[in-house]
Amino acid sequence: VMLLLQVAQHTGDWAEVNMALSNAQNVSETSAYLYLMARAMFLQDAYDSARDSLSRQTGEDEWTVKGEYLMGVLDIKAKDLDSAMGHFARVAESTLTFRGSSEVHDLAVLAQARIAYDRQDWSAANDFYQQISENSPYFPAVLYEMGWTHIQREQYVAAQQKFELLL
Repeated sequence: VMLLLQVAQHTGDWAEVNMALSNAQNVSETSAYLYLMARAMFLQDAYDSARDSLSRQTGEDEWTVKGEYLMGVLDIKAKDLDSAMGHFARVAESTLTFRGSSEVHDLAVLAQARIAYDRQDWSAANDFYQQISENSPYFPAVLYEMGWTHIQREQYVAAQQKFELLL
């Protein structure tokens, strides 16, 4: 299903994905299936169906952590930033390790920083940005966004330093 999802994202043909998901009755309540179903629905702009699928996840594993992140994204689309912050915080606080867990963590922290930035809470945004390691693939984005945060705070020397590091 993951491979079919990747193909469908590029081709826009969701028939095989939807068929594979509907044929997976024996695993239809596992967290992996619920996440994959939600992701497929999300990518097809069926946000209510995606939210419904994710709301049925229980336990704590890789798929529920990813589902929590996707719920945050769905909340942003619904303009419910308080709820989104809660979902992203739970992802950032998760101690589970799995393939890609550090990237999911960094994306959740980056989402929190962006929400704080949008709320003009420059201090909180900066605190979130500083939680992302310089080894993260998202560190260049962090430097760029921190630079703009410093500009908003009229801290031009600090902004220049971030942009110089980025360059």
